Amino acid sequence: MILILGKNGSGKTFLANKLFDLGFYRSVNYTTRSKRDGEVDGLDYKFISNDEFERLIEKDYFIEFKKRNNSYYGTPKQNIKNNAILLAGDMNKIRTISTEEVVPFYIEADIKTRFKRVDSRGESKEVMFKRFHDENFSYLYNFDGFFIDNNSNDGALQTIMEIIDSAGNIVDKKSLSSNSEFIRNQTKIIPEGTYSEMLTFLQFEEYLIRKMMLSFDIGDASLYPKMLEYYYEQVGEYLKMYGINSSRESLETMELTLDNEKYQADFQKEKVLRRK
Repeated sequence: MILILGKNGSGKTFLANKLFDLGFYRSVNYTTRSKRDGEVDGLDYKFISNDEFERLIEKDYFIEFKKRNNSYYGTPKQNIKNNAILLAGDMNKIRTISTEEVVPFYIEADIKTRFKRVDSRGESKEVMFKRFHDENFSYLYNFDGFFIDNNSNDGALQTIMEIIDSAGNIVDKKSLSSNSEFIRNQTKIIPEGTYSEMLTFLQFEEYLIRKMMLSFDIGDASLYPKMLEYYYEQVGEYLKMYGINSSRESLETMELTLDNEKYQADFQKEKVLRRK
């Protein structure tokens, strides 16, 4: 099974749909969020109400589900099939109901590119901040997979098709790598400020959390206080360079003034300590 992973705006849905057009079976997940312009019910997602989703939860319909930005997302158990294209998902949970090999394809686009793509959808700044801030704490665990550059939306599909055959079998493992190695390559240069204070903070936060994955045993809960202090110290020093105001609101929360608007950022302990 091909598991397509990636952060918001990376283009993972676009690539999953392109693979579907080429004849692959694509798992269509369920969601309760509103349909965006251009999305097709039953192709991009199955769009249902909160009540319907919660009834399916009670029936144990999903191999996994989550709630993000007040909307549910879930992968039906019945979609776990041989050589399926799965859009996001928890590898460990999928492996509990299938003996098929699960091969992750992580779709990468830098945060500036992803931010512009999501901004073009007309999302509010509050929603964008929360979405990117939350995702900065995602994909910190180590796994082996294929890491596909999709900054330009050109060439990523061809790269995937050079790795798998028409049935979804892996035919070229030369570019198989670990998430640790991928993150190490992404953290060789400290990012500079950008055209917006929000993006300046978000791109440094992504860089910093990734650096912490390499520097700390982030699965060791005893190191959590040290990680927390390191995070706030580094963020505060970086933001001062660009005249961005921040203040510590509590042990795990700070308040930021970004582009004349106030936001709250929290150090997400549960995600940082998760090792799957």
